[in-house]
Amino acid sequence: MGTPRDVDSNVNTTNPSSDPPPVMTGWNQLRLQRPLAAWACWSRVLRDNPNDSAAKQALEALLKAPHLPHAARAVYRFRMPSIPIRRARWNAVLLARDQEDLDAAADVFAQLMAADPEDADAAFNHALCLAWLGHNADALAALDRVVRLDAATRPDQAAAAWVVAEVLRQGAGAERFADEWSHTLVMPRHSRDDLWIAQLEEAGRLRRFATPLRPDTLEPVATDLQVYELLDRALTEVGEPTSGYGDPDSTPPPPPSRPARVMCSVLVQPNELRFSSPDPESLRRVETFLPMLRPDASCRPVQRLSSPLPLNMLDAAAWLTRLPVGLPEDQRRRLAQEALDDYYRNTWIHQPRQGLEGLTPALAAESSDPVIRVRLDAILTFREQVDARSPVGWPLGIHHDFDDLRRRLQARRPDATPRLDQPHLKTQATPPELDRSEPQ
Repeated sequence: MGTPRDVDSNVNTTNPSSDPPPVMTGWNQLRLQRPLAAWACWSRVLRDNPNDSAAKQALEALLKAPHLPHAARAVYRFRMPSIPIRRARWNAVLLARDQEDLDAAADVFAQLMAADPEDADAAFNHALCLAWLGHNADALAALDRVVRLDAATRPDQAAAAWVVAEVLRQGAGAERFADEWSHTLVMPRHSRDDLWIAQLEEAGRLRRFATPLRPDTLEPVATDLQVYELLDRALTEVGEPTSGYGDPDSTPPPPPSRPARVMCSVLVQPNELRFSSPDPESLRRVETFLPMLRPDASCRPVQRLSSPLPLNMLDAAAWLTRLPVGLPEDQRRRLAQEALDDYYRNTWIHQPRQGLEGLTPALAAESSDPVIRVRLDAILTFREQVDARSPVGWPLGIHHDFDDLRRRLQARRPDATPRLDQPHLKTQATPPELDRSEPQ
């Protein structure tokens, strides 16, 4: 999602200076992982000039971006107060202010919140204004207030608010609240590194890829860059033996049908090596593994970097499995499904999340706190939206059954409707869910 081309390959990015500045402001917000702010920028342009083709194209590209979770491209609206006395108070304040000005609207809803601290609808609208302005961290604080006010009495509204929070926490300015990260080890490169790189390639443990292209010119980002994946075992064709190479965690060669797993991506540059992974445990294994290949590795300075994952890669850790070459399609699909299901059932649910106040989903499932329960419901809804896409190179239609995960975690779907639109999910449905489904 880092560039306009990531959202829609038909958007012209070869001459960005030809676009009106407000439209480019929206693209910049999108590059910063602030899709709600991008939507607001382009909507304001169209409000002032309904015929602005650049803004129309940009807004349409965002709303139809298939690789983004639905919550990152949805159109949000202000909530209206349900209590008559609040409606009267709102009318008195809103009529005196310009609601088209986001800064002014944010001030209005902050004023309403100050006058009535229990007004969750004003808090939600205040959060929307802040998100549209690109103030993600402040918007998260406002959404936290919404959830705490609504969790016990209006859980669906509270969960809907926290789904928005899951989008905002990955954006620029809210990095300290992010839950999905890319972790990187950077160290100087020596000429003798070429030896172990060649050895790992020969052993089938290091797979080379084409150099990435610049999205605007389609030229390689660098002529002296080499891109690899480091696997925990060789990825061979079906029927060939597998082999390990110096990994302290290696086991006897597994059956060739067992998938390999990516330990990290490796960027080889003239002066440095970069080892990156969304899985910190894999990167720790790599750090243990490297000295066995390079005895001097422990003497080299190592820089550790982390950055939030972009919204179109939040499930990167779920797709680190690599399947053997030459598998029949049915076996390929089965192994892909098993790997994805295993990740969510046995890894993801045991990872602490800031959105759950440091609890893992498994521990949050044991909580009686309505705020934690609502947040868990929202996080599962958001992850289901993230999972709705399939990465390139994987069998189409491979998705995790989040209703099964909800049953495991005793969570609920906020809209209280089971997702039984995929045939393979019906085999895991409970009798009451089957009773509520259409016979056909």
